[in-house]
Amino acid sequence: YSYTIGEGDGIAFNPSKNTIYVADSLRNRIVSFTQGDFDVQVLAGGDVSGNADGVGAAASFYSPHGLAISPDGATLYVADTNNELIRKIDIATATVTTIAGQYHIFNTTNGTGTNATFCQPTGLAMDAAGANLYVSDQCGYDIRQIALPSVTVTTVAGSGTKGQDDGPAMSATFKNLSGLAVDPHSGVQMLYVADDNEIRAVRLGANAVVFTLAGGAGSGQADGGAGSATTFYQPSSLTAVADLGGASTTSLFIADTENGLLRRMDIGNPLTADSQASVVLQTATLAGQPSHRGFADGVGTGADYSGASQALFDQPE
Repeated sequence: YSYTIGEGDGIAFNPSKNTIYVADSLRNRIVSFTQGDFDVQVLAGGDVSGNADGVGAAASFYSPHGLAISPDGATLYVADTNNELIRKIDIATATVTTIAGQYHIFNTTNGTGTNATFCQPTGLAMDAAGANLYVSDQCGYDIRQIALPSVTVTTVAGSGTKGQDDGPAMSATFKNLSGLAVDPHSGVQMLYVADDNEIRAVRLGANAVVFTLAGGAGSGQADGGAGSATTFYQPSSLTAVADLGGASTTSLFIADTENGLLRRMDIGNPLTADSQASVVLQTATLAGQPSHRGFADGVGTGADYSGASQALFDQPE
């Protein structure tokens, strides 16, 4: 391959075109790669940081992280983390537009479009209808929702105080938010979020609640069930796939970054779970070796990762 990615901190996949998009946070650009080709193409941005809208290399970013692609594959959304902005890219023309947030204004004000503010937006996830974009606001310690196309920004979880307390969504606390995923089942209003050494869930709706699925205050790499029986070390990205473990189940694929592992969490009752006590789950390590960081290819735990930062899979049919 003819291009080196400086640091891939976000990924999105368009299965209809077999194209992968990567947020290269170190080089402040968004790149793309179509499977079967031998070149990585720069879609937008460049080595120099900035916040300019524009086309292709005329646009600029500052440490972009989370990516989400619209259901029709036409628009790529970007969490432009160090600019405190949410951007969108028209993929056909490479036109970059700021849709929400204010440049270098570190706050969590709700509002419409650029009247709203963010504090290090990091993770992005979009619902299946393309009607809502969810943002993990890392130093705001909350999760925001951007309704489309109105670009109305609201807070759906988090009190704005640092912590890891479960409970009603608006009084729950978060510590170190990163990756987000939306449950893929129709009608299930559930978000999954990587928060420090935990994987947590946000059940949205009239009685929205935050609860911890697995993990705890301490780091580790143990596989197991709900709560502290399973441990992680700074997981950073999630992908949710429906029905791999049976009908009405959800499988979360987790980039367990500081362990250098790819993990799978099977949730048996995503349609009804609303607390750690009620959730049924099991976590297993798929690939990587926690005691052996590196880049070796191989099968399962015979392979190596050096800080796995993203997990993404096409929806199997």
